[in-house]
Amino acid sequence: MTPVDLLPWATAVMAAGVALSLGLQGRQLRRALDTARGELRDAARIRSALDATSVPVRIADVDGTVVYVNQALAQVLQRDEAAFRREQPAFSADNVVGRSIGYFYADPEGAVSRLKSLRTRACTELVLGGRRYEVITTPILDAEGHNQGTVGQWLDVEHTRRAEAGVQGAVAAAVDGDLTVRVETRSLSGFHQVIGEQLNRLLASFGDTVAAFDTATSALALNSAQVSQTSQSLAHSASQQAASVEETTASLQEMNASVKGNADN
Repeated sequence: MTPVDLLPWATAVMAAGVALSLGLQGRQLRRALDTARGELRDAARIRSALDATSVPVRIADVDGTVVYVNQALAQVLQRDEAAFRREQPAFSADNVVGRSIGYFYADPEGAVSRLKSLRTRACTELVLGGRRYEVITTPILDAEGHNQGTVGQWLDVEHTRRAEAGVQGAVAAAVDGDLTVRVETRSLSGFHQVIGEQLNRLLASFGDTVAAFDTATSALALNSAQVSQTSQSLAHSASQQAASVEETTASLQEMNASVKGNADN
């Protein structure tokens, strides 16, 4: 059999090999595509969950660039945009994604450096847009422990801190004897407003009780003084009457002696 005779066989074998290779590659490609689709679905579910949560959340990459903000944080940024601009005149709530997270810190480079080296969850309190936030930052680590970015949660604690300051001020004043100080509740809401109002009612009730006690004590002191004065007057009158009785007795004794003397004569 000549090489020319073998050519069809060789071609068939090569075609079968190519088909087998393409089939294997196709199956691998389909598996890769299925995996990628699954990862995309997982990412979409995670994004939907983050958008649905009421806690403001942002995600930044390892270089500190913001790659995502959820709807709650977007609403906060829109609400406080004017306040942010007082601190950062160029601030725009619509342009946060794509900018450095250091934009929100007094020391941008230092903040990004700290986030890059973060290995465990960190909690700090920042004043952002004129409000106080408890910022919980969690590093995103790969399987080898390398930092791939960070997730930050902004918990608005402005009402909590105002309530704490108001309660502490009212209690400290009460300890010092001033029961007129009240918690300012107009700027509070929810649980903190309820606590402030209840404390105010408690202080008012206790203040009324103390005032009533002071009034009763004053009246008792006045009555006691009047009784004491009356007792002194009665004692003085009794003393005068006793002296008068003694004088009368002495006069009678003198008269009796005089009568007796006259009788003897």
